Amino acid sequence: MKNNTKTSNKVIKFGRFRWVAASAIFALIAGLCFVSPPNNDQVFDNNFMAFEDNISEELDLMMSTRAADGEVPESLLNIRKGMEYYNNKEYDQAIPIFIDYLENNEEASDYSQIEFYLAVSYLSKQETDRSTELFEKLINIDDQMIQEDSKWYLSLAYARTGKVDDAKKQLEGLASSERYGAKAQKILNPTKTKVAFR
Repeated sequence: MKNNTKTSNKVIKFGRFRWVAASAIFALIAGLCFVSPPNNDQVFDNNFMAFEDNISEELDLMMSTRAADGEVPESLLNIRKGMEYYNNKEYDQAIPIFIDYLENNEEASDYSQIEFYLAVSYLSKQETDRSTELFEKLINIDDQMIQEDSKWYLSLAYARTGKVDDAKKQLEGLASSERYGAKAQKILNPTKTKVAFR
């Protein structure tokens, strides 16, 4: 009778192990079903942040200087208001001001900067085609800083629209960039990051 008891105990232990193993396999399969591999949208979402405003202080200085000399030009007041909207993520308000400024101030020294902020505003609003068109123009201007910033955002715009090869080309062009090189390498080298192109 002792043998039967031992045998039945072994069967019960084995039965519990089988349930535990089955539960673990089920949990693994369920987990894999709900975890998707990184995709191009994740590349965009994990790397996009609206560009920091680096012209408002300069605008404020110009406005205070001009106010001391006389009247502040309306174009300066408008673009300063546009940057306030931009900083508050009110892109619907900023975009028309940027467009108006660009249409009426083609010779302005800050033309490319305002065009860049317009492109970032479009990208922030998910108007990717409009932003892409502007960034493609800006990567060819003489200002190296605007070129690099535009290449970074252009690569993100391409990622958002699934143009992986174009995005990679822009990121490869930023490999030696002090500002964007490390970020570009993280995206281009999927062994070092979970967020890479598919």
